[in-house]
Amino acid sequence: MAKAKNLVGTIFHNTNRNTFRFRYGRDGTTKTFKSKGEAQAYQLQFSKNLKANGTAALDTLKASNEARAAFELLAKHQLPASALVDAVKLYISNTSPSSRLLTFSDALSKAMQTERFKALSKGTQNDYRQRWQRLEKQVGSVKVSEVTPAVLGEFLKKHCTASTRFKFYVALNVLWATYFIGVTRLTKHNPLEEVEPPLKPSSARKEPYTCSEVFQLLDEVINPTIDRNDVADLARAQGFPKLAVALHVAFFTGLRASELCRVQLSDFFRGKGLDWENHPYITLSADKTKEGQAKRVLVPPCLVEYLRNNSYFNGLSSEERLFPHTPRTLRDAMKERCEVAQIPWKGSASSRTTFGTHAVDGLFEGSVDKTARQLGHSTSDTSLKHYVNYASVDDCKRYFQRGL
Repeated sequence: MAKAKNLVGTIFHNTNRNTFRFRYGRDGTTKTFKSKGEAQAYQLQFSKNLKANGTAALDTLKASNEARAAFELLAKHQLPASALVDAVKLYISNTSPSSRLLTFSDALSKAMQTERFKALSKGTQNDYRQRWQRLEKQVGSVKVSEVTPAVLGEFLKKHCTASTRFKFYVALNVLWATYFIGVTRLTKHNPLEEVEPPLKPSSARKEPYTCSEVFQLLDEVINPTIDRNDVADLARAQGFPKLAVALHVAFFTGLRASELCRVQLSDFFRGKGLDWENHPYITLSADKTKEGQAKRVLVPPCLVEYLRNNSYFNGLSSEERLFPHTPRTLRDAMKERCEVAQIPWKGSASSRTTFGTHAVDGLFEGSVDKTARQLGHSTSDTSLKHYVNYASVDDCKRYFQRGL
């Protein structure tokens, strides 16, 4: 009989059932016997078979290209043979059996089907999904265990712009740490731990339009300068009524361009119709906001007065959108009107900054908290840092007196 030190596996005695179970490896072969002798005989035969198969496997390994490449690498860098053993042990300890076979695409699909991912706000889900799928395009068919720090480092460097690199790093770190390791337990190793984090770009404040610039732009859109002999100019003029309404709502409510392009006339309703006296609000459902949460924004008196007398607005049906186009279309049209009105172009997103700049002292009686709620900020710190105290009190008052 073989000596105990040459035997592999372990025999466990179940005293409750009086059975003996042989097990080899944590996730390997198991077999149950009624007597200890039968278990020991099986252990002996299993050890002999494993040794024979192991010898054959070793001969195959010696003839493989991968093994030759590994040994050439050891010789090139003058590393001991134990380095290869250590590398294999590290690989096994840092990965689970499933991740050694599962592709990145399959693992990503599992992560996005978890309840934890579904519980995220819609905006966060979209941000993460977009960044994860960008990596999937590069390594989708590669096994999770083969997505190495070098692969991720190259992806961040070559496939992400400098301004988005940090956001991609954070999103991918969440994917591994929270979903691959924490929730689905597909692996134990986060390769991003060995990747140097990109520098977080400083958030530059968007420069607001001045009160005079806003009025000049809105006047230009209401009474556009067009060449009556230019067919293209006449065609563009057909869209100016909806653009005028969109820009008035943007500059006097602080809605994002993406939200503005989803607003329907029914979002102004209370009950079955408009109630400007008791309900001067736009109520947005969760699927129309970036935060993925329903919110209500105040329509100031100057905007109420404008919309009450606007023929385009009053001609809409309840389910029609105020600006039935994309944010890019809104941006391009606004940029063109700025150039015609000879106003410096500061970006379409600056309409939010402009509103926040003037709202504290011009609409909300000095309340930063009310301004933050209108803008959809979770705290007033963001509003203070980027949106307020950049215009005189007189300009703030004048801003919300337009048309009154």
